[in-house]
Amino acid sequence: MDQLRYYNDKIHRTGLVNKLGVNYDSLLDNKPIPDDYDGWFPFSRMFSFSIGDWAIISGLFQLLHQKYPKMKLAIPSKEWLKSTYPKSELNKWSHSTLDPTDYLDLIFKNNPYIDLRFNVNEFPLIFSDHDRAYTNKVRPLVEQIMLMFGFSLDDVDTLDSRPKLYFSDEELDSCYNTIETTIGGKRRYGCLLFGTRIDNLKGRWDDKHLLKRVEGYKNIPIFYYSEFPLENTEWEDLFPERYNLQELGLSLRQQLVLKAHADVNISYQSGFNDAVCGTNSKQIVLNPYNKFKETHIRGVEYVFLNGEIKTF
Repeated sequence: MDQLRYYNDKIHRTGLVNKLGVNYDSLLDNKPIPDDYDGWFPFSRMFSFSIGDWAIISGLFQLLHQKYPKMKLAIPSKEWLKSTYPKSELNKWSHSTLDPTDYLDLIFKNNPYIDLRFNVNEFPLIFSDHDRAYTNKVRPLVEQIMLMFGFSLDDVDTLDSRPKLYFSDEELDSCYNTIETTIGGKRRYGCLLFGTRIDNLKGRWDDKHLLKRVEGYKNIPIFYYSEFPLENTEWEDLFPERYNLQELGLSLRQQLVLKAHADVNISYQSGFNDAVCGTNSKQIVLNPYNKFKETHIRGVEYVFLNGEIKTF
């Protein structure tokens, strides 16, 4: 695979590698960033622009700010993405009528640790998820990036690097109003999300093991989005009180607030659900892979298609 780097707002190939990044052991005698660093840290994803791609690294910026208090953090503007990547590439990440350059607003709105949305000609060197350090075991991508930029193995094992969202008072008030006008008052509720960008898994998955796992939540009110009708399925029997998020007319941010405050999120693995996996909501996710990957998130309970249940 190609090891890539952003330089002067262009994508440069630096070499052909078997694994992206560098071996963590090679960094032990080097300090990539001094403790008192007071410069900029511009960062962008590389050829990965889904909602989930941004969500899974969104916890990085708070941790960088805590480790390097003088560091200034920047992520791309829409203009930079559109200038750096052809429309055909960005369109690969669109969903329905959504513009993938809007996903950064969806994930990073109100983030107090982002100092700038950079544009063309602002930084000669921009870091990316290709700047990572690997070890001899599978780690979430955000942890690999942390290891590259001065965090220790103890740090990544103890610090909370899960996705982070920041909501305004207005967004929270809107969520409380939705709850009041639908389920009424302070009732526990859950969210279902049955959608996927995986081409060979559109529609309903083999979810019998997921159904069994969530039986304990039977009859709680549910807000849901599904690519297949829930009527006349086991899901209808399990959750007879349901509220279709599309019919409620909620924006994606409003849906994220609602999901972030749910007692439980039950989902096929989805980038949109990944965004709320750093909240106090219980996460139970049907996993389409046979092993953990760098896109999985710590603390999430994954139900595998063979019936195994594991937490990363």
